[in-house]
Amino acid sequence: MKKLATLLLMSFFASGLMAQTNFRDIAFEDARKAAQSENKQILIDFFTDWCGPCKKMATEVFPQKPLGDYLNARFVCVKYNAEKEGKDLASTFGVAAFPTFIVADAFGKKLYDIVGFMPANDFIGKIEENANPEEHPDRIKARYEAGERTPRLVNRYVMILMRDGREKEGYEEISKYFEGLSDQQRLSAENVFIYTRFTQDWYDERCRWMVAHRDEFAPEIAEEISRRTDNLYHMAVTRYFSGYLRKAGQYEEAEYLALKQQVALLPENDRVKYTPVFKLIESRHTKDDSAFFDDVTEIYCQLDARYADLLVMNLSRLIETDDEELIRRQVDFIRENLPSMRPGTITMCGRLLDSLEGKLK
Repeated sequence: MKKLATLLLMSFFASGLMAQTNFRDIAFEDARKAAQSENKQILIDFFTDWCGPCKKMATEVFPQKPLGDYLNARFVCVKYNAEKEGKDLASTFGVAAFPTFIVADAFGKKLYDIVGFMPANDFIGKIEENANPEEHPDRIKARYEAGERTPRLVNRYVMILMRDGREKEGYEEISKYFEGLSDQQRLSAENVFIYTRFTQDWYDERCRWMVAHRDEFAPEIAEEISRRTDNLYHMAVTRYFSGYLRKAGQYEEAEYLALKQQVALLPENDRVKYTPVFKLIESRHTKDDSAFFDDVTEIYCQLDARYADLLVMNLSRLIETDDEELIRRQVDFIRENLPSMRPGTITMCGRLLDSLEGKLK
């Protein structure tokens, strides 16, 4: 267990190194000077040690690269504990809830605040709304209802619907917008949000159109389209690979085979990684637990990191057994492969090992 604890600790340090938003470890006066020299505004994250939403923003939202790229280009970002080193500054800005994010100009004057946990896209939306009156939700809705249908406005309007819990209406608006576009408009960079943000299913009409025309998109978004195509296919395959459909009694051989054939629609470099995935899907549906686990130990090293992680994290769903010999084999397999796993998977394996080893006591 000492080795496992060390690996878990390493995973937490590694996770911190992946953060994309550049929060600078400087005093507020130095942040003002940096903002003036870089022609930026200041974003202050006021948090506390006991605040759960603060921790979620720090670990789940600010590490996201798109948000980091957006914030780093516009702000000198700093963060202060509102009950410790940032106590006086938080009082100056009237901070009363956590997390609170203060946006100030380069001289330290408060422009506006954002309060509470929110996803990255919503956080960007809040900044846009405050920076430009035309981006305020009420104004966006008015412009949309007046008939404006620029790609940027449609994107913002549907995001507001989603944020308000009106997802069905949002997807309906995207479908209507997509249907009204010419092929040339569907292929343009300004409409890429249709596929990257609002196309969620491999079997969606928009996904099928995207895949059929994947080589015709504007060069500057070709890689983004390729990545989205692979991600949507990955999500469809994962439902089989994780054992979800099997456990739910929804596995259909004909549907699986049709999905397997569609790997040909992916770029050649992406197709290769699915070969060992399909082998394990089929092994699970044709062999008993012990024989399937034999295949797991043999094929695991052929999987790319994403599927290797998925396999380990879903092992308890794929193999539900009280056979002590098979449980010991799983424990040995996990421990043997811990050093090659990614940090988040190592953390999950701690819980999995506790569960498996609990059955042996």
